[in-house]
Amino acid sequence: MKTKAERLRIKEEISNVFKKGKRRKTEYFTLWTHNKKKGPFRVLVITSKKTDKRAVKRNTIRRRVQEIIRKDFQKKLPKTDLIVQLHKESIGVPLKDLKESLTHVLPV
Repeated sequence: MKTKAERLRIKEEISNVFKKGKRRKTEYFTLWTHNKKKGPFRVLVITSKKTDKRAVKRNTIRRRVQEIIRKDFQKKLPKTDLIVQLHKESIGVPLKDLKESLTHVLPV
């Protein structure tokens, strides 16, 4: 589980990433990144009920994406706020394909 410092939680900070961040889209998700001058790497993964009506499925895909980001990108993007909004197509996708898609769009 991520600490409070590693999570985007405050509404103003989230709005700031949406407004000032760069948006990238893939078939599995939409990604907003915002580089900042100081502070830790923080991430927010969003899945709506439109993605899947079952909470178990939504939470599973959210955890998978968070784990990919934690293992592969957290150290490479030290001063970045990251928001990932998952699409319907991300449900049931192999972990390898999700990782490839994230690698393709993240500015590493």
